[in-house]
Amino acid sequence: MGGRKALGPGIHNFKRKVTLIYNGKKCWKSSQDKNTGKILLNNVERDTIEVIIILPGVYTIRGSRFHGFNVKTVIMADTVRRVEKYAFYSCNNLEFVRLSRNLVYIGYKAFGYCESLPSIFIPPSCREVDDYAFQDCKKLIIFNVPRQTQLGRNMIMHTALERASPFSYQPSSQWIKNVNMDNNYALHRECASMNPSEEVIYAILKERGQKSFQLKNKVGVAASRYLCENPYTDITEQKLIKRYVLELMGEIVN
Repeated sequence: MGGRKALGPGIHNFKRKVTLIYNGKKCWKSSQDKNTGKILLNNVERDTIEVIIILPGVYTIRGSRFHGFNVKTVIMADTVRRVEKYAFYSCNNLEFVRLSRNLVYIGYKAFGYCESLPSIFIPPSCREVDDYAFQDCKKLIIFNVPRQTQLGRNMIMHTALERASPFSYQPSSQWIKNVNMDNNYALHRECASMNPSEEVIYAILKERGQKSFQLKNKVGVAASRYLCENPYTDITEQKLIKRYVLELMGEIVN
């Protein structure tokens, strides 16, 4: 990448945001004093971190590792397989999480009380989401989860998704897996998938019209929002709509 040196572990300014590059060790920063070397973060420094990037080679995010950080964005390398209990508990400003594509387990209250988190996309590799994993994520409305993933008790207690549930009583969270199963929500399913296809989305758009992007499912979420918040794609509604309109006008789209 133009000879630019890769960022190593520690705190950096990355894209104008204070970023912690994490390599699986205790949280530390690079010291300018050669005699002290690596030193642990203090509470003030923790509060300034906006982004956490988990480096390749990290397999487990240990319990309570980022408990109470003010971080807004978390991006995990695809080597991460486990997020243990309380790992991101009470990260009140957390707004965006890109989970590892090879994640197998999310622990007890791992993301509990992440009050600003609106969405989470669970990869097909994930075998289990433990009890109370997303409890009190008050803004959480999108919870895209594979049918084979085992869901724990009260996993989405006190969330926007629980409040929007079409059921008056939920003995479990299994109903979440069926939110987009109706054929009317084929566009929702594709926009929320781990590897959405631009051609498939466009084919549905052509068949069902521009309004299909704004159709809301049973919990009140439109297909366009799934696409916008999906961390595994850079496909945009704007690009697709432009292509659709130009084709209707008889223009050639490259």
